[in-house]
Amino acid sequence: MTLDITVKYCRFDELQYGILRPGEEPRFTDKLRANSGMLCDAAFPRMIRHFDFDGTDAAMPGLCEDLLDFLQEYCAAFLAMVEETWGDLDGYYIAHRETMPRLAGLAFLDRGRPREAAACFSQPNMDGENSTWWVPVETEEQRQRALAGGTDLYERPGYAAVHRHRRDQFRDYAVALQNGLEWTRDRAMFGLLPAERGGAGASG
Repeated sequence: MTLDITVKYCRFDELQYGILRPGEEPRFTDKLRANSGMLCDAAFPRMIRHFDFDGTDAAMPGLCEDLLDFLQEYCAAFLAMVEETWGDLDGYYIAHRETMPRLAGLAFLDRGRPREAAACFSQPNMDGENSTWWVPVETEEQRQRALAGGTDLYERPGYAAVHRHRRDQFRDYAVALQNGLEWTRDRAMFGLLPAERGGAGASG
């Protein structure tokens, strides 16, 4: 059995989704926050933990109780350590910005510090390289954005689409923050134009 323990502020889901899919305002339910592609992943490193279990249906309730007790104790100890050492989760992620740049960047955004957030999102070890959107190209501007940013562009007669990596979305968002650009769906899904990367400061 494999379980991923995730500890984050619920508002991190909205912060991250606003970067990945700007302009959309879905209703986040507990299920979406915990088990969907919309959640802000903040999982701990995996560990091996053994529980007494003989494999029978009768022993299953006891296993579930032991597992829930372990999770409650583990998370409570972690949060107590965070509060004592860093004050809150924002402080914890910021302190670990070198290894968790995405979460540190979200923590800086949560604290209203966009410049530091942009620096985190620009780090070479940003995660999200293997998480992608498949997005149809509907306008010539979208095509030019994809070509300018090196986004993977697939074209057939009468059809075109891009593979947009989430890591690249965060990196472009960092540039947009630094250059005072409005973060729009086209910029999020197809990338920035050369003038926008150079600090043109357009707001549209």
